[in-house]
Amino acid sequence: MRKILFTAIIWLMFTNLCFGQDTEITRSLLTQPLLSNSPYYQSQDQKDFFEMPGEFEERKEGLKSVTKAAFLSFLLPGAGEIYAGSQTRGKIFLSVEASFWAGFFGFRTYGSWLKRDYRNYAASRAGVNLAGKPDDFFDDLAFYDNRDEYNQFARLYHRDDVAPYPENDFWNWEWDSPYSKSYYRDLKNRSKSAYRKALYMMGLSLVNRIVSVVDAMKAVRSYNRKKSLEISKVRFDFKLNPFDRKMMVYVTRTW
Repeated sequence: MRKILFTAIIWLMFTNLCFGQDTEITRSLLTQPLLSNSPYYQSQDQKDFFEMPGEFEERKEGLKSVTKAAFLSFLLPGAGEIYAGSQTRGKIFLSVEASFWAGFFGFRTYGSWLKRDYRNYAASRAGVNLAGKPDDFFDDLAFYDNRDEYNQFARLYHRDDVAPYPENDFWNWEWDSPYSKSYYRDLKNRSKSAYRKALYMMGLSLVNRIVSVVDAMKAVRSYNRKKSLEISKVRFDFKLNPFDRKMMVYVTRTW
């Protein structure tokens, strides 16, 4: 039995050398014991032959994981590209992400400043007691001169939907001029606009994450392809026979 197996190995090696190819079968036979015919070794051969390295786990050959790159870019855009060796692209995604978050905190801070300003302005120009007031109350201040005007409108047009404010000093207000009410409304609108822009920054950050995840996966696959060519040492040889008018291409892959 050993003589037959040895003869088959010699024949395969001779055939591959003649045609300029080193197949996976020859490599497997040369690197495993002659008597390793158990189901364990067969299953290992099939797994190594059909499974693509670098897709879901890192291998000894230096290939990188697509899943790990995607996870890193989801946590921090650009981290997956840096892991894949694309330093420039990774720094671009990191810079874009930093600008989005800077914009988010900047708009939030600006909106909170304007919110404080228009409330203090209402207290000084309309005599509003700021304690315990909901946001809807400050919305009503922008359209009605005083509490009685609002209550009258609520009773006439929104009798069942909107309740009037209690007639006491705690809920009372009175603008000193139409200009003051208009300026207050402008401050409030600018504050709301700043908060909306902060939400836009968060949305753009999410888009940046998605784009970075896709780009990192492509970067790892490109890295693995180049690394596989370096490891496998694929060589192309061209031979032209002028008499037969034929050109032969020999592909040699060694491990």
